[in-house]
Amino acid sequence: MPVIGSYMVDTRMKTTRPGRVMAHEDDLVYLRPVGGGREWTARAEDLRPPTENECASIRTLTTPVLPPGKP
Repeated sequence: MPVIGSYMVDTRMKTTRPGRVMAHEDDLVYLRPVGGGREWTARAEDLRPPTENECASIRTLTTPVLPPGKP
C-alpha cells in the first residue's frame, strides 16, 4: 500500500495522472491532484511510482514561488 503523503501515478487514464496519496481504505487509495483539487480513488494495483520526469513535474508544481525581493 502506498505511503500517505507520497505521490503515485494512476495508470487507468489514457494519460497518466499523478496524485498525492491522502488516505487508503481496504484496497482503495485516495489521491489528490498535484497542486490541489478534488480527490479521486484508485485501486492500489492501478498505481505506480512516478518516473524521474514525472517527479520533476511534481516538484515544479509543488514548489512555492516567492514574490520578487524575497529571499
